[in-house]
Amino acid sequence: MELTATTNLDASDSMDAALVDGEGPVIGLDADGTDEAIVGENATLDVTISNSGNASDEVNVGVVIGGENIENTTVSLDAGEEWSNSYDYTSD
Repeated sequence: MELTATTNLDASDSMDAALVDGEGPVIGLDADGTDEAIVGENATLDVTISNSGNASDEVNVGVVIGGENIENTTVSLDAGEEWSNSYDYTSD
């Protein structure tokens, strides 16, 4: 089963530049799911988006589980703020 969590960051975004100059948002993504699940068993995907920079930012968040779009939202994060959500699903 495919589990996907994405943000609006792409290859052209330079995280290093934000880290070096100390200005602007620094967005991080952490996704953690059930290690093993038997077919038909309930499982959970935990997603956390964090802003460890010193400026606020809006982040597009998308979550896809088993090919189904579960979440597609924009989250506004102030400096030092996190957004977290858990998604329960049945494995197939």
